[in-house]
Amino acid sequence: MKKHLSFDLKDDNDKGEIAFYFSKFDVKDSDKDIVQKGAFKRTSQNIKRIKHAYNHNIYQIPGVIKSIQEDDKGAFAVSQLALKTKLGNDVYEQYKAGIITEHSYGFDIIKSEKDEDKEATLIKEIKLYEVSSLTAWGANEHTNVIDIKSMDYLEMLLKMDKYDDKIVIKIKEVLNYLQSLEHTDEVNKPIDTIKYLQDNLNFIQ
Repeated sequence: MKKHLSFDLKDDNDKGEIAFYFSKFDVKDSDKDIVQKGAFKRTSQNIKRIKHAYNHNIYQIPGVIKSIQEDDKGAFAVSQLALKTKLGNDVYEQYKAGIITEHSYGFDIIKSEKDEDKEATLIKEIKLYEVSSLTAWGANEHTNVIDIKSMDYLEMLLKMDKYDDKIVIKIKEVLNYLQSLEHTDEVNKPIDTIKYLQDNLNFIQ
């Protein structure tokens, strides 16, 4: 089985490390499935068997999965792209160019039950085989995916969930706006401003 999920790219540096949500908890997707928190707990302990694939092609592996984790929002993967390989570098450039705009994962259902009121299948445990970077569309429009090259910045974003949503949204709006100015002719380089803001968000603890 496969699930396809959308994401939003945030490029921080050139380490080639990406982090993205691939499953959103407690949201009914187009397959009428609702994945519940804890569904990936057991499978994430066998990280060496989980592959990072390209368009579900297990013979095209652009990177190595470093971790699979859960939070209150969903399950996310951290992968180190192999930038010295052609595929790894190509995938990295496709992220930056906005060509890859979705993620997906291949899995088997271990435990589930029907919820007649919600007209959905509640998925309680999953065996995960691979997560994929896609050049196609996704089925779950509610999934927010993080793409980070620095684990320090990833941790900072995850810590934001503890704060008021309005504050978090405003911070992200400012960062997105400044980043959109990167290729303009502004006197002050916006990318320097973005770096400054990122370096000075250490109050989030």
